[in-house]
Amino acid sequence: MSYGIQVREPDQSVTFELSSRLTTLVLSRVVGRNSSGSVTLDIPGTMDVAIQAIPLDGDQHMRHIPHKLTYDANTQTLSWMPAISSDAQLSDLSDWASPLRSRSRIVVFGYMPEVS
Repeated sequence: MSYGIQVREPDQSVTFELSSRLTTLVLSRVVGRNSSGSVTLDIPGTMDVAIQAIPLDGDQHMRHIPHKLTYDANTQTLSWMPAISSDAQLSDLSDWASPLRSRSRIVVFGYMPEVS
């Protein structure tokens, strides 16, 4: 089983795969396309976290983009905001090429780190 979170090297070798670790789902939340906010997570101190924003609104051109995520490990606070916040960022693109903001599913997994 794979949760779709992997880290790969330039040669495509996998250096981290979430499915190879003991995991627990900490958060699964759908946020609106223009939504910003934050939440404090309850993660045991012995666990690391894997966080991902998955775009939910897609079309045949895959022009929709998810939210920007920021995680403060000291306070265990996860914040999100639209990754494109201004039309000025899109002014040089043709209309058909302009990415659109999308609703996102934010998923957070806690996992046990590997012991060396």
